[in-house]
Amino acid sequence: MKRTIYALFLLVSAGALSQTLDKQLADCRIINDATKRLVCYDNIAKPATPVENPRPVEALTESASVKQVEAQSRTDERVKNFGLEQKIAAEQELDEKLYSTISKLKTDLRKKLILQLENGQVWQQSDSQIFRIKEGDKIYLERGALGSFFLGKEGINKRIRVKRIS
Repeated sequence: MKRTIYALFLLVSAGALSQTLDKQLADCRIINDATKRLVCYDNIAKPATPVENPRPVEALTESASVKQVEAQSRTDERVKNFGLEQKIAAEQELDEKLYSTISKLKTDLRKKLILQLENGQVWQQSDSQIFRIKEGDKIYLERGALGSFFLGKEGINKRIRVKRIS
């Protein structure tokens, strides 16, 4: 008998709680101001959502200190290289040369060279200089200023401006 009365009491109180919750939610829904409406919903949800296993304060301060050290090292690196960015980039580009061999060579109607390299790339001469080269020659391509490229041959102190076709 006691169990049935206790179960009946729980059912009635749960129904009353759900009716109370529905009323609270309805009260929050009619609030026009978004911030106040959010605060209202937060106040309803606070007692129902306890915080489980909060992170220890030591872990928070440790991760914050690691982030601060990383940020400081990035700042130090930027300060150290301030004004040298272009010089560093130019030094890195000096080492960038593509060496290859010409597999096919032809000229277009304007007597400009069209070269196919053994790696499959096709380059076309974009200036009008005369440059003596033949199939099988070993050449190099290097990056110039403002996105240009130059083709040269080892042992010859001359180069021509080229652009890649494919």
